[in-house]
Amino acid sequence: MTWIPVVGLEDTYEVSSTGEVRSVDRVDKRGRKRESVYLSQHLDTSGYLEVGLWNGHRTKTYSVHRLIATAFIPNPENKPTVNHINENKLDNRVENLQWATRKEQVNHGTFLHRMSRTNSKPVKGTCLTTGSVVIFMSAKDAKKTGRFCEVCVGRVAKGVRKQHKGYKWEYLDKQVRR
Repeated sequence: MTWIPVVGLEDTYEVSSTGEVRSVDRVDKRGRKRESVYLSQHLDTSGYLEVGLWNGHRTKTYSVHRLIATAFIPNPENKPTVNHINENKLDNRVENLQWATRKEQVNHGTFLHRMSRTNSKPVKGTCLTTGSVVIFMSAKDAKKTGRFCEVCVGRVAKGVRKQHKGYKWEYLDKQVRR
């Protein structure tokens, strides 16, 4: 588990790669040592976990998945929303989050249903240098981009190879077809 300071509140709070939020060890104004404390999270009306953080003037409520994505996941395309890859709103692990456009969010909502009607398996490629993630409906769709080999993607996803063109590939449903 890795801890990174919360963007904008670096001196007071940290988020973990597993979805936790805690205060930072510090000394208060009176010179007393304050130990770090894991903060309790609660559900908002949409079913997402949120946490209240003190910004020095008042407590503001933040979505936990957004805090984690902002801290851990680069957003070079400046996408506005954070998507849960496995569609579980309570699963705020870094590997389950990705930046997305609103259209990508809406399409992802039916992604697993659409995939259940085909023989294809969705694949996820994680760049070994930047950590960016690409998701395709199948290894064949990855090939259509002109950047990847369908067979090679499948071999990495099955564990036969370690990587293909700088990406670690895996099947999203974790069931390996031999």
